[in-house]
Amino acid sequence: MDKIQLSLEERNGVDLVRCRGPISEEAGVHLAPLAGKVGKRCTFNFKDVNFVNSSGVRAWVTFLRDFIVGRDISFEECPPVVVTQINMIPSFTAAARVASVLAPFVCGSCNEITLVKMVEAEYPPEGTQLPPGRCRRCSEATQLAETPEEYFEFFYRPSAL
Repeated sequence: MDKIQLSLEERNGVDLVRCRGPISEEAGVHLAPLAGKVGKRCTFNFKDVNFVNSSGVRAWVTFLRDFIVGRDISFEECPPVVVTQINMIPSFTAAARVASVLAPFVCGSCNEITLVKMVEAEYPPEGTQLPPGRCRRCSEATQLAETPEEYFEFFYRPSAL
């Protein structure tokens, strides 16, 4: 898959935009038509985004800068590749809320990585560790692959608004 694919549906009065594939240089071309199709409440689901490059970040930030005006925007199921961009580039979210992420938990025994959906209410308070989970392959304990301060940096960062 060489370009981002977007699908639009309505869920409980909110426009849901599912993003699949890479956020790369031509993402802006595919994102631009959303402005005329999406209402005042919109959620972007990033579960199936597998790659983000610097040109894609530029296209996304440029798109979101105008798109977010007058809209209530949230992000859901952000995989590690998206969370990395959110943490490095605050304008990646603009004023959007990160409602859920897919947090990578690694097994200390078999090194299996499992992405665990965590909603905003489950983000750990700064300075605390997440409780271990269980590996789906060998049932041994898993831990977040990064420290909570690194992975959830966007959550701990004071809002610019």
